[in-house]
Amino acid sequence: MTTLKEGSLIFDFSRAETARRLHERGEPFPVGFCDVDFIVDHDGQRWLIEVKDPDDPGATDDSKKKFYEKLKGKELIDQSLVPKCRDSYTFLHLMAQDDREFLYIVLIAIEDNNPVTQYLGPLRDRLLSRLRKEAKAPWVRHYVKDCIVLTVDKWNEAFPFPVTRVT
Repeated sequence: MTTLKEGSLIFDFSRAETARRLHERGEPFPVGFCDVDFIVDHDGQRWLIEVKDPDDPGATDDSKKKFYEKLKGKELIDQSLVPKCRDSYTFLHLMAQDDREFLYIVLIAIEDNNPVTQYLGPLRDRLLSRLRKEAKAPWVRHYVKDCIVLTVDKWNEAFPFPVTRVT
């Protein structure tokens, strides 16, 4: 069974073709590159998966508040989500591992009843727009087909790869 852990979240990827980290901590990686948490091959696609977990049991109220502010503004997209996607794709492209269509999935591990979930739909639209255009002109090539932003509950409804939290 292929399971991967990110913080206190456990992902069961046993039904995926492959699932792995882009690189293990401590291994050499290009200086200045940011990487997503997981690379998963499923249904002919390569998924770039980034996990953000403001509700981690060890998170402070202050860190949650700061994350929610980033979620509402541009900082999360511009300084974290887009660079991780772009750099991960670039790394995979340069390693000749771009032989599939790419989908970017961002898991925001908050409860569905959290009021900030109202920002997830607009976050997806703003993220995709930024993935398509970071400079004066839009990218000529769309390196990801689409992106999805969802909570753990929505993830567990949508994908055959259950996510559970360990306490």
